[in-house]
Amino acid sequence: MFLDAFHLSKMPLLYGSASCCLALNDSRYTKEVVQLRNDPSVNAYIHNEPLTPAKHEGWLGRQLLGDDSINFAVLIHNEFKGTVALYDIQPGQGCEYGRLVMKHDATRIYAVAVEFLCLSFAFDILQLREIYCRVVESNTTVMKLHKWSGWSNDDRYTCVLPLNGAQVKHIGFSLQRGVWPECFNKARPLIARLHNGRSRPVVYPGPSEIVSQSCCIGANQ
Repeated sequence: MFLDAFHLSKMPLLYGSASCCLALNDSRYTKEVVQLRNDPSVNAYIHNEPLTPAKHEGWLGRQLLGDDSINFAVLIHNEFKGTVALYDIQPGQGCEYGRLVMKHDATRIYAVAVEFLCLSFAFDILQLREIYCRVVESNTTVMKLHKWSGWSNDDRYTCVLPLNGAQVKHIGFSLQRGVWPECFNKARPLIARLHNGRSRPVVYPGPSEIVSQSCCIGANQ
């Protein structure tokens, strides 16, 4: 299968720099994920039914056995600070970006870095042509951040989805591979404020293989 080439279910994954990186979300982070998802200060725009370790482990096991999603833990200076994912991955075509939930503390500024790391992984590593996302209509802050990052409104992905007992409109956005270098270059000044200029995305395990010249960045969803 497409993702088997990356051995995601067989080995740990780190993508990013010492200050901000993505790690494969597995049972190592169950306690932190459950605490985060049950925190009312961060779950206004996600399904906020109570989450238990057993429920999360069951969902995580099914995800790791699949071949169309990658769930990441967000590590800021080696500490767990949130989750994010690329899913509904269509080889050579596109995927959805989302499930970004970060702790409500000073490290939330790294949400920008997290988004750009995911974009880099999708475009530079998975070699996809398009990434799309959906944002709750009332979440105007995130929509503004997406537009700043280079996303465009895309009605193909606008839809109504169930959320915490209600039918909620989600606004669709997309970003194409052709504009990715321009978007990253625009964000370089902000990237430089968050990262050491020598940092580059690195994928492990392996002999410190440099897989991209990009550094990182992104917005909450």
